[in-house]
Amino acid sequence: MKDPNFYAAGGLDRAGHRRKDAAWLAERLVDPSSRFVPVWRNQSLVISIEGAAPQAAFLAREEIVAEGETALLGLIGDCAYFAVDLST
Repeated sequence: MKDPNFYAAGGLDRAGHRRKDAAWLAERLVDPSSRFVPVWRNQSLVISIEGAAPQAAFLAREEIVAEGETALLGLIGDCAYFAVDLST
């Protein structure tokens, strides 16, 4: 059986009502608890730990050295998850 896709599995609140709230998004983008999935040319950064299935890498803002367009993936509890496009 395949592992569930993180972006489709239960637990990720898509937060549709927040997606157009520019002030809320700006706060979440600088919140230290927010996490970012780096994306380069439609490929997400994944990590692999011996004995475990590969999984998306969720980085803190300070771990991302380049700027890129962001997209809100959703929330788990109070933690916001974003994709950040580093293709440029």
